[in-house]
Amino acid sequence: MGMEIYGLVGDPVEHSLSPLIHNTISGELALDCEYRLFHVRERLGERIKELYSEGVRGLNITVPYKSEVMPYLKAVDPPAEAIGAVNTLKAVSGGYTGYNTDIEGLRRVFEKEAIKIDGSDFIVLGAGGAARAAAFMLLTGKALSITLVNRSTEKAEELARSMKDYCDKSGLKAPSVGVLGLDELDALTGESYVAIQCTSVGLSPASDHAVTESADFYKRLSFAVDVVYSPKVTRFMQLCRQYGVRCVNGLGMLLYQAVCAYEIWHGVKVPENVTETVYGMLSRSGKRGIVLTGLMGAGKTTVGKMLADRLSWRFVDTDVLIEEREGRSINEIFKENGEEYFRELETAVIREISENCGKEGTVVSTGGGLVVRECNRSYLKKTGTVVYLRASKETLLKRIRNTSDRPLLKGDMEGRLESLLLSRGSIYEAVSDVIIDTDGMSTEEVVLKGERLI
Repeated sequence: MGMEIYGLVGDPVEHSLSPLIHNTISGELALDCEYRLFHVRERLGERIKELYSEGVRGLNITVPYKSEVMPYLKAVDPPAEAIGAVNTLKAVSGGYTGYNTDIEGLRRVFEKEAIKIDGSDFIVLGAGGAARAAAFMLLTGKALSITLVNRSTEKAEELARSMKDYCDKSGLKAPSVGVLGLDELDALTGESYVAIQCTSVGLSPASDHAVTESADFYKRLSFAVDVVYSPKVTRFMQLCRQYGVRCVNGLGMLLYQAVCAYEIWHGVKVPENVTETVYGMLSRSGKRGIVLTGLMGAGKTTVGKMLADRLSWRFVDTDVLIEEREGRSINEIFKENGEEYFRELETAVIREISENCGKEGTVVSTGGGLVVRECNRSYLKKTGTVVYLRASKETLLKRIRNTSDRPLLKGDMEGRLESLLLSRGSIYEAVSDVIIDTDGMSTEEVVLKGERLI
């Protein structure tokens, strides 16, 4: 038996991460198969028949064909039929059977994050394909209540009717389902919702937008998932973190829906260690840098040097680079030219680093105040995965008490440090892709966590 062929049908498909996922899994499991991209611009039905006759064993379907492909299938799995969209086709006698693995993929995200669905209150933002998958996942997971929020309440109401019909036909107990417009979020009365952001708002390149900026909305959340995974930290996620809400992007859902498709095609269970390997590859795809942020004393330079050495990457310390170029210490720069002059130097340095970061793997240790300027934050994100080395005031004081090269800590060191934690802590959290709590951890332990990002 020769190599089995699988692939993705859509328009466009060129930037898909699916080949990376599926071919990596096949390599890890030593299965003789290949995953290819099939760019289909027209004649969808004919092309599906051709691929079947050519022996393609399974296909993923992406935009804009998830619904359009259904009439050309031999059969459709009931949940996919209820949603009205498929993303996975498996070859059977006489054609393909269609499935929707977004449902199970999202469920596995909640399982991994230890978020209970049964008996919980949910908000689904959006009413398109991703929202339909999320809503039906919540139905089967026995959510207590589901509030559908969409700019067009008509689409949300249509989704609510589909959910009711599905419950009636399947015998599932229907949860409480409500519909709100985006301008009606103040009607929410619960105190602990789990939100699933299913719109395309915040997708690159329009990454500075969120579906809502309402502080009251975010304060009502206990956990959130944004199905968008590019950028890795969306504006929606930044706002969640700003208000203390734990959140994840859509990378996990992307991975798990693909794993589910793989399991349908091959009749195997993909081991969790293989899934973790693929997730690591997805997390670093397109990025060749790790940026360490945090207050003075967080351990950025020490951790950064050791991490760069382990990875055989270049190490850059923005403060050291500035001192080398100026021919004087940070203390002297502050004393002779003031803080504003130093911040200009910081911006020039991080901009330069961000423009050259793709050429080789780089670990960057940043000055504690670099994140204060908004333009610098965009340079950090462009440079690589931003890691906040978080530490308590007590831990930071132990590490820096005997140093004399901290211009912003002159005088009342403890008071100044507490003030900096209050003013910068939320900024570090908002800009970071990963937060590592370093209290009680050795340098070696922190470096090991950093290595797992690669």
